[in-house]
Amino acid sequence: MFSYDAMRQGFTPEQAGLRTKRFFFDYTDVSTLDESMRQIVPFWMWTSRNTVMQLQNMWMNPRAYAKYESFKRNFGGEDEEGVPRGWKELGAMKLPFGPSLYIQPDIGYNRIGQQFEMLKNPTRFLGDVNPAARVPLELIFNKQVYQGRPISDGTAEPVSGYGAASLLQPIAQKLGFGETNLQGERFINPQFLYAATAGIPPVGVANRLSSSIGADPKTTIFNSFGGFLGSPVKQLTPQAQRSEMLRRLYEINSRVKYDKSITGE
Repeated sequence: MFSYDAMRQGFTPEQAGLRTKRFFFDYTDVSTLDESMRQIVPFWMWTSRNTVMQLQNMWMNPRAYAKYESFKRNFGGEDEEGVPRGWKELGAMKLPFGPSLYIQPDIGYNRIGQQFEMLKNPTRFLGDVNPAARVPLELIFNKQVYQGRPISDGTAEPVSGYGAASLLQPIAQKLGFGETNLQGERFINPQFLYAATAGIPPVGVANRLSSSIGADPKTTIFNSFGGFLGSPVKQLTPQAQRSEMLRRLYEINSRVKYDKSITGE
């Protein structure tokens, strides 16, 4: 239909075919580089082609993008403190109504900013790497590459309720990665929990939908089920704000430590 529409506009069949191939990626057209990279980066095919296509569009048809940015400036609310870095990079806009609600439409254009940030900080590229290769490295260095902060600060995470983490806790305890104190309170090693939720996608989804770690279910259920259903609307929760503040603090401390190593002060 896209090619037919192009021919109705005056394109030749060859031009219409090339136009369709530009916007609808041919996943059977695979190069040697693609064969190698998609084993490491699951979404390599889409990402590599979308980035080129979006940059071409921004150059050839800037008006559409300018209208979108103008809409955000005119109708978006003022950002609250502690908006996660990932939200900003993906163009999240504060809605002028509702309790700390943001909209983050998942369109290809919004991901360009995030991809450029990865070029400036190549370690963040690991966030798109296959979990089988990424998670062991994150555990070795005790750092979440996407969040840019430690997985664990040396303390155990308290577990409550009946979420995924609660179900994992008995397994973790048998393996030496969990404890139950005399008061019956249960704890789990954060690195064990991260390995299970980041390394096994279904467990990660279950944990997001039914978190039993350090979060009030009333403030997380909206984002959890909204994300599962593909909703572009998110709520800025106190947990998300705290997580972002910790990430910023870790980034500042890392920078100060690096500068001191250079200056010797």
